[in-house]
Amino acid sequence: MPSRIAIKTLPFLIVLALSIPFFSPHQFFDITDSMDMLNISVSVYELGDLSSAVKTNLETGETVTVYSKYGLGLPFLMVPFLFLYDLVSAVASIPPDYVLGLLNLLVLALTASALNEVIIELGFSFRRALFLSVASVFGTFAFVYMNNFLSEPLQGLLITLAFLFSLRQGRSGIYPVLSAAALSALILTKAASLILLPFFMVYFTYRSVKERAVIRLVFFILPLAASGAAMMWLNYSRFGSPFDFGYGSEAGMFVNPMLKGIKDLMINPGKGILIYAPLAILFPFGLWRLARTRRIEALLIAALFTSNLLLYSAWWAWEGAGTWGPRFLLPLVPLVVAPIAAILDAVYIKAASAVLSAAGLIVNSMGVIVDPPAYNYMVIESTPPSRFVLESTRPKRDYLKYNGKLQPPPYVVTSELPEFNSLSGHYWLLKSRLKGDPLNSPPWLDKYPLLEPPLVQSLPAEIRIRLECPPPLLLSAFACPDKRPSSPYYYNAYTTQATKADANGMTEEAQKLNEKAKRGLEGKTLRVLQFGD
Repeated sequence: MPSRIAIKTLPFLIVLALSIPFFSPHQFFDITDSMDMLNISVSVYELGDLSSAVKTNLETGETVTVYSKYGLGLPFLMVPFLFLYDLVSAVASIPPDYVLGLLNLLVLALTASALNEVIIELGFSFRRALFLSVASVFGTFAFVYMNNFLSEPLQGLLITLAFLFSLRQGRSGIYPVLSAAALSALILTKAASLILLPFFMVYFTYRSVKERAVIRLVFFILPLAASGAAMMWLNYSRFGSPFDFGYGSEAGMFVNPMLKGIKDLMINPGKGILIYAPLAILFPFGLWRLARTRRIEALLIAALFTSNLLLYSAWWAWEGAGTWGPRFLLPLVPLVVAPIAAILDAVYIKAASAVLSAAGLIVNSMGVIVDPPAYNYMVIESTPPSRFVLESTRPKRDYLKYNGKLQPPPYVVTSELPEFNSLSGHYWLLKSRLKGDPLNSPPWLDKYPLLEPPLVQSLPAEIRIRLECPPPLLLSAFACPDKRPSSPYYYNAYTTQATKADANGMTEEAQKLNEKAKRGLEGKTLRVLQFGD
């Protein structure tokens, strides 16, 4: 009979094993947020400071240290992977992304294990827990995020752990401390997660009073107070105020109409959770049933999801920029899936959950086997401002410049106009690839006949490769053995930090960083050759 440890690691191992065939390391740092966080990681690892770059005034020669608005949790977590790559590169010459890109794959596997424990803790069988924990990754848009260096998977892990440790608070005094630690790490990872903290505090207060164990509340609040003071010091040292997380004016930019935002985050064909995580259709029914036996836990899950939904429905960047599905709802996906265990008694519900999981797998496979930046590039080239105008709540600073005119970024187009949604667009690209058809019949052409896509021959080599080849490393090795997308990000991060070190008079460190940057030179050279970047 398998040991208890083996059983507990089963969700982790299953998710890990099923993820490997879809590992796409060259995509890991494709998004601007990812590049900025990689700069922080390299800075912490190599120079021991939290800044991401320096800016130099060309007239005065004065240098100004730049600190990123992005949370430090994920950059800190990348540091061991940079160290691991140092060890690996000493004995084998492999691209850096092959090591660094494993991070979120492992985070999602750990989240599946944590969710498995949550469902069992709520009183349901291991079989249900195993099915739902695996489905929470492969039946939802979390599947796509294993190939992105974004903090939402880590947020999801930390929220799930905080919830699990909160459930176990009656077992030992260590669990309130662990829950506080998970929430502290969550806020370090994403400042907006502060909105979730009061609900955990209410839950701890309720159970501590009801179970006459107020000491638990002390064990919960003291670590939070200590981490809060540390966070305020970090803010002050970087941004000059204990209450400034680096977002500046963005912190008050809740300009998207809330009702529209809720609708879009629920059913928008490019961003709706019910489309990119079909299992969420069962969430309200599972929550209602869970409330019969675990009312306070059901209320906590409902409060966490609702507060997150309302926050981002009004946020100016509600769509999460050029990402797949409702990026900002991803951290709550594990807790959306957990209550479904309460309704898996009936055969028809089991069948429905299997069908919805399979539908989620099919939908989100479009974001894994088709390259998202390639589709975004096609949207950019098909919507020049001379033929296309789209107003949005996005500030004009995010718009692109095209022949002196402003052009909306592709993620605004794909989230605001159903005809351009990413799901339909990725299906079009996949169908064209499999049939060998020219890319001349995009899904938007019937409504916007003037917005014809560019000729494939006119595209940069980098984009043609990304259109023709499946992103996963193993699939691409069979389909396109002689072609490889570029990944200049390791090289860029190390040369950026070398520039910073040199500007600060750290000549020896700058030389060392430039030397290490050469390990990513092939990815940079490919980018220059294939894209002219």
